Amino acid sequence: MVGQDPGPADLNPALVIRLATEAAGFLEFDLVDRALARADRLLATQAGRLAGLALKGECLRRRERHEEALPLLREALAQSPEDESLWINLGWCLKRTGRLAEAVEAMEDLLEQLPGSALGHYNLSCYLALAGERERCLAELERALELDGSLRGQIPGESDFDTLREDPGFRRITGS
Repeated sequence: MVGQDPGPADLNPALVIRLATEAAGFLEFDLVDRALARADRLLATQAGRLAGLALKGECLRRRERHEEALPLLREALAQSPEDESLWINLGWCLKRTGRLAEAVEAMEDLLEQLPGSALGHYNLSCYLALAGERERCLAELERALELDGSLRGQIPGESDFDTLREDPGFRRITGS
């Protein structure tokens, strides 16, 4: 019919982009269910699979369905290892499923791909703080702030750093 979107098997590249853009817009306004519907539609096709994996992984992460998000994020990363947001989401989900060592490893893998990722260094510092690796944590935090000073604004509310708040090195790096 005229004016209707093609069915899932017929998605062309322009429609994949449109659905992915719509889903991202829905996520921006925290309309996760609507974004999830777009992600599922993308996943039903070969052309939209990568976008669907990333979007559904993000939707599940936001719904705190971390365990369900992990295989989607891993599959997306296998296809797009240079995508910083996929690594960040993977680390987030690993941490929240009690796999702190794997979260550290995910951030280290991200930094192998993208050594200049301020978010990668920042999240690695968070996970290292939780793991009790003070020296590495402080080095990663310092590097993150060198790369993106705006991350300094996240530190006061970051509970991962609670055990370091009185540490002289932490105070020096954060200016607190």
